[in-house]
Amino acid sequence: MTGPQEDRLAERIRQQLDREAGQLDELTVARLRAARLHALERARRPHYRWLALLGTAAVAAIVVAVLYWQPPADLPGAIDDLDIVATGDEMELFEDLDFYDWLDETQTAG
Repeated sequence: MTGPQEDRLAERIRQQLDREAGQLDELTVARLRAARLHALERARRPHYRWLALLGTAAVAAIVVAVLYWQPPADLPGAIDDLDIVATGDEMELFEDLDFYDWLDETQTAG
């Protein structure tokens, strides 16, 4: 709610601005009019910035979905380090896996 003092102050400011606007030279008036028209034209144009942001978010969501959707590649004979530690079996057996693979290949071939 505005009081009578605020209304009087606003009216005095409006009058002073109107007086000063009437004293502007033609070049300044033309530049102000051009700036106003430019601002009004920009306000009428649709803004597509949100569309670019939405497209970027959609692409990021698709990439994340594809990365998480892919099942992990299970290689035959592959042992996870966590599985080795969790089983509590002897570590020497797992340290010599290359030897056991070679031994298995030579037994199967021979």
